[in-house]
Amino acid sequence: MSIIHFSRAFKALDHFVEQHNTTADSLSDRLRQSVIATAREIIRIYGASLLKESKKASFDAANIPSLKTNNVQLAKIARVSTRTKKTSY
Repeated sequence: MSIIHFSRAFKALDHFVEQHNTTADSLSDRLRQSVIATAREIIRIYGASLLKESKKASFDAANIPSLKTNNVQLAKIARVSTRTKKTSY
Protein backbone atom coordinates (compact mmCIF):
# COMPACT_ATOMS: atom_id res chain seq x y z
CA MET A 1 0.00 0.00 0.00
CA SER A 2 1.57 3.27 -1.11
CA ILE A 3 0.30 6.37 0.64
CA ILE A 4 2.29 8.85 -1.41
CA HIS A 5 1.65 8.97 -5.15
CA PHE A 6 5.24 9.76 -6.13
CA SER A 7 4.64 10.93 -9.69
CA ARG A 8 2.05 13.45 -8.47
CA ALA A 9 4.30 14.60 -5.64
CA PHE A 10 7.26 15.10 -7.97
CA LYS A 11 5.10 16.92 -10.54
CA ALA A 12 3.79 19.21 -7.78
CA LEU A 13 7.36 19.86 -6.63
CA ASP A 14 8.48 20.62 -10.20
CA HIS A 15 5.54 22.98 -10.66
CA PHE A 16 6.32 24.77 -7.38
CA VAL A 17 10.00 25.14 -8.31
CA GLU A 18 9.13 26.44 -11.77
CA GLN A 19 6.69 29.00 -10.34
CA HIS A 20 9.14 30.06 -7.64
CA ASN A 21 12.09 30.39 -9.99
CA THR A 22 10.01 32.28 -12.55
CA THR A 23 8.99 34.89 -9.99
CA ALA A 24 12.32 35.08 -8.14
CA ASP A 25 13.70 38.60 -8.16
CA SER A 26 17.32 37.57 -8.51
CA LEU A 27 19.34 34.57 -9.54
CA SER A 28 20.43 33.99 -5.94
CA ASP A 29 16.77 33.63 -4.87
CA ARG A 30 16.12 30.74 -7.24
CA LEU A 31 15.98 27.17 -6.01
CA ARG A 32 19.08 25.31 -7.11
CA GLN A 33 19.30 21.72 -8.27
CA SER A 34 20.86 20.53 -5.01
CA VAL A 35 17.88 21.83 -3.02
CA ILE A 36 15.45 20.24 -5.47
CA ALA A 37 17.28 16.91 -5.28
CA THR A 38 17.19 17.04 -1.49
CA ALA A 39 13.44 17.76 -1.57
CA ARG A 40 12.93 14.74 -3.83
CA GLU A 41 14.88 12.55 -1.43
CA ILE A 42 12.84 13.82 1.51
CA ILE A 43 9.68 12.80 -0.35
CA ARG A 44 11.17 9.33 -0.93
CA ILE A 45 12.21 9.00 2.73
CA TYR A 46 8.76 10.04 3.87
CA GLY A 47 7.13 7.54 1.51
CA ALA A 48 9.34 4.75 2.83
CA SER A 49 8.61 5.67 6.45
CA LEU A 50 4.86 5.78 5.76
CA LEU A 51 5.01 2.39 4.09
CA LYS A 52 6.76 0.99 7.15
CA GLU A 53 4.22 2.63 9.50
CA SER A 54 1.26 1.42 7.43
CA LYS A 55 2.18 -2.18 8.21
CA LYS A 56 1.53 -1.60 11.93
CA ALA A 57 -1.88 -2.52 13.29
CA SER A 58 -2.27 0.88 14.97
CA PHE A 59 -1.81 2.80 11.68
CA ASP A 60 -4.56 5.34 10.92
CA ALA A 61 -4.52 6.68 7.34
CA ALA A 62 -6.58 9.67 8.47
CA ASN A 63 -3.80 10.71 10.88
CA ILE A 64 -0.55 9.98 9.10
CA PRO A 65 2.59 10.61 11.17
CA SER A 66 4.98 13.43 10.42
CA LEU A 67 8.39 12.83 8.90
CA LYS A 68 11.10 12.00 11.39
CA THR A 69 14.61 12.72 10.17
CA ASN A 70 17.72 14.48 11.36
CA ASN A 71 20.50 16.68 10.06
CA VAL A 72 22.88 13.73 9.67
CA GLN A 73 20.47 11.89 7.38
CA LEU A 74 19.70 15.03 5.36
CA ALA A 75 23.39 15.96 5.09
CA LYS A 76 24.18 12.50 3.76
CA ILE A 77 21.45 12.84 1.12
CA ALA A 78 22.63 16.32 0.11
CA ARG A 79 26.27 15.23 0.23
CA VAL A 80 27.27 18.06 2.55
CA SER A 81 28.76 18.26 6.00
CA THR A 82 26.40 17.97 8.95
CA ARG A 83 27.73 21.37 9.96
CA THR A 84 26.74 23.04 6.66
CA LYS A 85 24.18 25.74 7.31
CA LYS A 86 21.48 26.33 4.74
CA THR A 87 19.09 29.20 5.27
CA SER A 88 16.90 28.28 2.32
CA TYR A 89 15.27 25.26 4.03
